[in-house]
Parts: sequence; structure tokens; C-alpha cells
Amino acid sequence: MKIKSEKKFVNNVKYLGRTKCLNDIVWISLSGSGIEFLHTGESCQVTLLADSSVTDKSLAGHEPRMGILVNGHLVHDILMDSQQMTIDIDLGGDSCSISTNNYKDKKISIIKLSESSDSTAGISEIVTDGHIQATEDKTFKIEFIGDSITCGYGIDGTLDDVYKSSNENFMKSYAYLAAEKLDFDYSVVATVDTVYYQGIRTVA
Repeated sequence: MKIKSEKKFVNNVKYLGRTKCLNDIVWISLSGSGIEFLHTGESCQVTLLADSSVTDKSLAGHEPRMGILVNGHLVHDILMDSQQMTIDIDLGGDSCSISTNNYKDKKISIIKLSESSDSTAGISEIVTDGHIQATEDKTFKIEFIGDSITCGYGIDGTLDDVYKSSNENFMKSYAYLAAEKLDFDYSVVATVDTVYYQGIRTVA
């Protein structure tokens, strides 16, 4: 089985939300941002990076929370605990056709589940025995602008919880659910304690 590194994957993936490519690393900060691609093969690894939120004790509880989806199903929910993590993506038992080398495509999405106020994550490498290609853009795209509610803050927590990454889950937010229901691409600009409003204009 031939394994190859896709360090130049930045040209072969679809970008979800607002991202920043720097030195072949995709940096993601905002909720729901990340990458998506079709994978053809039997195995796939991804290397994730994290900022100082995982080493700075004063930021404990605010580490990046990442989600990896295969064909729309969450297979890895990762609360990062080191600045570099390599994940063997669970492609499931139906990852290839047994009698031929024509492996089935699996749509892989890697997104940030926590918000941007405390952490930034990166995707530095994809290793596969097959190949990857960007998924196609959908017909429409929607952008959500909001605060921590838009990010899914507290949705996985309890009544007595304090603010931390582990109780925030963008995939359960109204923004993600609405975009999925409408079958739209999305972008999110939202963070805790940020209020957006339009003033009331009075006419004499």
C-alpha cells in the first residue's frame, strides 16, 4: 500500500468559512471554519496544530475543539491537548470495494467546533494511500454574523458550567443546522461578548 504525504493539499481542498493559508498550513480560528475534500483510498491521516492555548496554564479549558466528519457524520470530536496531533481518520468499514482498486469517495470535513476568542488551530498535512480533491461549491452561500450563541456556546454544557471549549459545539448551533437544512455553503463571523445591532433612525 503506497502512502503519500499531501503537504501541498491546500490546492486540493474546499475551504469552509474564513481561513488563512500560510506556508502550506491552513489556519482556522472562527467557528465552523475548516476544509473539505473527497478522499479516494483506504486510509487517511491528518495533522492538526494548535496555538499556545494548549500549553498556557492560564488558558486551561480554552483549547481548540475540532470535529472530523466522514460523509456528514462526526467520527472524531477532538479537544486538543498538544500543539501537534496526528489523527487516523475513521473511514468506516465500507471505505473500499473489495474486488477492485476503484475505491469509493468519502467526503471528509475538518472543522473547528469552538470559537475564535481563545484559540486558533491549523491543518498542516494530509497523508493518504489514495488521493484527494476539493468538493464542489454549493449553489448558494450564507454568512452568519453573531455572538457566542451563534457559535454554539454552552450547548454541550450543564447549568453550572463555566465558559470552556468542551461545552461549545458549532455543529449543534442554529447557524450550522440552518445551513445544513438549506444545503448552503456557510461562513460564520461570531465570537463571545460581541454584539451587532442596527441603530433606530427617527424621522422628524
